[in-house]
Amino acid sequence: MGEGSAWATRRTMVFSSSVGESGRVYTFEREERIFKTAKRNLEKFGFTQNVVMFNKPFDPAEVEGIKFDAVFIDVREPYPYISQVWELLKPSAPIGFLLPTANQVQELLKHLKPYFGDIEIVEILARYYKANPERFRPEDTMVAHTAYLLFAKKLST
Repeated sequence: MGEGSAWATRRTMVFSSSVGESGRVYTFEREERIFKTAKRNLEKFGFTQNVVMFNKPFDPAEVEGIKFDAVFIDVREPYPYISQVWELLKPSAPIGFLLPTANQVQELLKHLKPYFGDIEIVEILARYYKANPERFRPEDTMVAHTAYLLFAKKLST
């Protein structure tokens, strides 16, 4: 869910490659401009054969009857989708989230508790290096935080 950036489109390409010709990747993007850009880029690089795109917010009716091996959610407020996605996932299937702030992670943890376990949280850091083979070292300044990745597994009820 959420095709909102070049990173999200690249992520969709990775998922497409991972599931292969017989698998499917479903993506939802509500903003038309972003949807069109993502679709154009997926077409340009040949990643449309197994990617099903919807230009709308996530709607479980669009994927009714499908049980997913995994789900990745990259939206500002993922909380309303938790129970819906839980219903769509296969037993013990993983779910992943990309969240930019710690308070979003804290809120998400509250919503995940009855549905998901084995939770792991990773902070993404970006550290750039000087491309000098004689003096290879980090740049003098660093962006110390960019986002959080949260992963969990579906619990049985």
